[in-house]
Amino acid sequence: MRRLIVAMRRAQPTRGTAAALRSTRRHKSTDHFDAAATEKKIGELQRCVRDHLARQDVAEAVAAAEELVRTSTEAYGDGREQGNPVLAAARNDEALCRKAAGDFERAAELFAKAAQLYEACGMSNSASCATALHNLGACYKDDASQPGRKKMDRMMLLERAKEALDESVSRRIHSPAHDQRDLPALASTKVVLASVKRLDDDREGAARELDDAIADLRKVFTDQPSVPGVATALAAALNNRALHAKQDGDPEEKAGHWYAEALQLREGVLGEQHPLVIQTLHNIAEHLDARGDDDDAYEV
Repeated sequence: MRRLIVAMRRAQPTRGTAAALRSTRRHKSTDHFDAAATEKKIGELQRCVRDHLARQDVAEAVAAAEELVRTSTEAYGDGREQGNPVLAAARNDEALCRKAAGDFERAAELFAKAAQLYEACGMSNSASCATALHNLGACYKDDASQPGRKKMDRMMLLERAKEALDESVSRRIHSPAHDQRDLPALASTKVVLASVKRLDDDREGAARELDDAIADLRKVFTDQPSVPGVATALAAALNNRALHAKQDGDPEEKAGHWYAEALQLREGVLGEQHPLVIQTLHNIAEHLDARGDDDDAYEV
């Protein structure tokens, strides 16, 4: 993994996605290549993959992802020479399906391949490459959390997770297009990184990651509350900060405040019946019960 990340740090020529796509297109006969039809099919397959994943139809999602990769490769090549952003996105989608199926090793290979393909076509500091690295780090984290993991394997996977997530943060921050609209995605990576550090028993480091994410998101939410995803990202960071504080005995007695703010944000955006709202209510009830506030916990 370290060799992969070091390799991906090497400078690449800067080109736009459209230019990269044009230069990587491969097909046997231009006379028979219908770009519009191909792009339509790819778009339909991408939606198909996401719909199946949303319904937890994992086997169907994997099959659709494999067809997406085949279609992208036949139309635009395998990306070995100059990269291929379409194939990179397809590999990322396939990796999500493999991870959902529990094949973490194969998923990690595909997430890393997606990042390499983005790099090869000059998109190393793009949001897409940062997302692939985020997904790679999250995959390593989930793999490390599997029951029965040997201690050394767990430590190695957590190190790889931190490396990929740190790289994702760096890529997103150094993106030429980086602005406040990127902060929800950046904060989401820091939330996962905080979870990795908790699993590695770095409680102070986890708290710092979450506090940084919360501070950034509060500013965006105050200045530009309409930025997509800012409220839900802030709620997730607050919920995790409260959860970690509760697990540590809540010495500063802030967990209740963080939970309440997360609940208010989630109810406002998602509605009272959303699973994340119900989850937050459950967390609050557990917190009150742990403090001995049985009556308030029952009311929640």
